[in-house]
Amino acid sequence: MRRRSERLRTPVKYGHVVDINKVKIIDSSDNSDAEKRKKRSKQINKEQIKLRMAKRKQKSKKQAEKERYNDGNQTFEKNSSTSSSSSSSLVENRSTRRSSIRIEKSKKSVAEEIIQISFDQSDSNRKSRETIVGPNVKKELNSNKNRINKSKIFIQSKTKENGPSKKRRLRTEKTISITTRKEAFENALIKLHSSSIPELLPCREIEMENIFEFVAEKLITDEGGCMYISGVPGTGKTATLRGVKQKLFDNSNSLPSFKFIEINGLKLAQPDRFCSHFLLELDGIKKSNYQATDILTKRFSSSIIDKEFIILFIDELDYLKTKNQAVLYHIFDWPNRPNSRLIVLAVANSMDLPEKIFVNRVSSRLGLTRILFHPYSHKELKTIVTSRLVDLNDFEIFESDALELICRKVSAVSGDARRVLDIARRAVEICLEDNSSASNSIDRIKNDDFTKVTMRIVDKALKEIFNSLKINRIMRASIQEQIFLRAFLQKYRQSGSEEYQFIDIYQAHCDICHFECSTVPTTTDLSKVASNLDLNKIILLERSHSHLFRRIRLNISPDDIAYALNLES
Repeated sequence: MRRRSERLRTPVKYGHVVDINKVKIIDSSDNSDAEKRKKRSKQINKEQIKLRMAKRKQKSKKQAEKERYNDGNQTFEKNSSTSSSSSSSLVENRSTRRSSIRIEKSKKSVAEEIIQISFDQSDSNRKSRETIVGPNVKKELNSNKNRINKSKIFIQSKTKENGPSKKRRLRTEKTISITTRKEAFENALIKLHSSSIPELLPCREIEMENIFEFVAEKLITDEGGCMYISGVPGTGKTATLRGVKQKLFDNSNSLPSFKFIEINGLKLAQPDRFCSHFLLELDGIKKSNYQATDILTKRFSSSIIDKEFIILFIDELDYLKTKNQAVLYHIFDWPNRPNSRLIVLAVANSMDLPEKIFVNRVSSRLGLTRILFHPYSHKELKTIVTSRLVDLNDFEIFESDALELICRKVSAVSGDARRVLDIARRAVEICLEDNSSASNSIDRIKNDDFTKVTMRIVDKALKEIFNSLKINRIMRASIQEQIFLRAFLQKYRQSGSEEYQFIDIYQAHCDICHFECSTVPTTTDLSKVASNLDLNKIILLERSHSHLFRRIRLNISPDDIAYALNLES
């Protein structure tokens, strides 16, 4: 029995041997921790006692205020027994007072409190209110009255002629107009950006309507077709077609179902990848160029009637040229096949691209419908700029002469709307910088024309845009180099393309020399002139053995060439 009791008293775990002496030592060492715990519990008890005492004091204060309030009610009832008329008014006052206290608790505005408490009440009512209301509520009411009196004075100073003097008024009004005009200028910078396309494209309504009618007619008659849209850069071709796209989707309920696909030839790594990219956009299938061409040819040649209509918008078609021109031939050939259900809208800069490509093929069976986008005139360019600045709170950003100068400069060369927007945007930026630096001066504020873009600012913007190393190099070029660039510019104005063969430029160069009675260079001399311009990176010359059929491309804007050679008139 002793052994069993000893086993039970000893805290032995399974698999461990424990010494009882060690256990006792450990218990004796924990006395200090127990004392600390007792001290902490005493401190916590003291804090709890303090909190309870504070709560009791608050309750006693509230009870005292309630008693005072009840005493006031009793006095109010004694006084009300003397006259029935005065009692009814006092009851109304007590109800209004209680409602005002509720409004204060719900944190309403000061003006509502005034309407319910302080206005339209007599002196007798105020005396009776003093007997009802406690001291703390009186203080709050007095503070609210002071606030409302201040607000009354502020309102009177606005309505009456108690405000600032006339000079101060003029100065404050001018500063407000400056800030609003600054916002108008900032909005003008956004709207004049060439990437921001407006909802309604001005000066291209006829072209947009013709393209929409062409597509809608093909959809209704269940036929395929191809439209070739050409024009120099910056004449609104891409923006017009995106407007047609939006119009088609808006009228999709009254038209057969279709799928709209947009491909930019400039964004493709190689022209040969057009078919594979087209198939990926159409069906989401990745195939090689050869397989994709075969699949697309079978699709547009099959006699399946339930095929979905495809509207293919190809931008920058000039960049899809290849050696055998197979890509362009497929683009123009697929829509004319029976039951193709394919409508192609091809956009290019050069007007005679199909004739150049299909010299050895039968171009008559392509059945192209053509639309030519003519360059903008200076009046049309002016309407384009002004239409973007309509929603600016009737603020005039440009002087009429300044905007006329920009539009005439650009329309004389190319009629590029993007170039007009760039120049106008830079002029607005310069005007903003000038106005912000002088906005604090009073003399500048008194001037009425300080916010408008003037002729001086436009000249500064033109010099900044056209001031580059390439333009300076053209200004210092030789006579033959200048005639070469003039010949290139003449071809550009005729066809709209930025790429030609050397022999085409040579013929135009010889025509200018005959007309001006100057010496006509040989092909070897003119090839040296072209190589010099290529070294200065004004043109890009193709490396080829046959120098007569080398391709030449401009590496500078035609507007810059015309500005450098004074060919703007």
